[in-house]
Amino acid sequence: MGKPLAGVGHPDPVIADAVTDYWTLGATVTDLGDAVLVHRDGLPTSTFLHRLRPASSRELDGVLEAAAGVAGEDVARIVLDPDAPPFVEAELRVRGWAVDHAVQLVLPVGVDVPGLPDGPVRPAVEADRPALRALFRADHVEEDERGRRPARSEERTDAIVAERWSLGPAVRWFVVDEGDGPVGFFASWGGARGVGVVEDLFVRADRRGRGYARALIATAVAAARADGAEEVVIGADPTDTPQRLYARLGFRPALVLRAATAPA
Repeated sequence: MGKPLAGVGHPDPVIADAVTDYWTLGATVTDLGDAVLVHRDGLPTSTFLHRLRPASSRELDGVLEAAAGVAGEDVARIVLDPDAPPFVEAELRVRGWAVDHAVQLVLPVGVDVPGLPDGPVRPAVEADRPALRALFRADHVEEDERGRRPARSEERTDAIVAERWSLGPAVRWFVVDEGDGPVGFFASWGGARGVGVVEDLFVRADRRGRGYARALIATAVAAARADGAEEVVIGADPTDTPQRLYARLGFRPALVLRAATAPA
């Protein structure tokens, strides 16, 4: 069991589990013994394994075979939580799996996001979904250009958006609306272990620099705490700049989560 970060009440594994629990919302969860499978009917790209505990390469193969049998296809993503046996990542890398990293920052109990600016932030409604899909698409194009990789397909964006909607009503969405429709969004979840999650921050490029990101963060954090969270965790791409904004707003770097993606 990891130790709590100074000023943060929960140890690393609890924070990591809260993040994974968020992506498990609305999904079918199957305990395979040496791993847990999360899958959604009709959304194969959202299927993943976590809590891997195989003791050998042969047992890892057994887990992957069992997961494919339940999900109906090979699993293409594995979340490597802090307690995963070290050999698992090494084995997956040898097999050609790519491992990416996400910095997790935690807003401690009693710390509020400072300086909430006045801004047109409101809860998202059903009628916002087409605009939110367009914003997700803009976010994906921007991410792929920044990462110098081929642009993901429109179908991939649709699958990711469908996954977000499948998380269910426990996740609250907020948008910034200047009067002619949403130009930014953010999501909030109160959590189930005293650790809430805020996720998927995006503001359209031509509307940045107006304080909208901070307004969305402050609103989502307040919502997560109203829904039961004490600490609130946010993930950040270690190659992108928002992590520095999060740190300025009081979020403290806590841990790095790794996930492995199967070779195409």
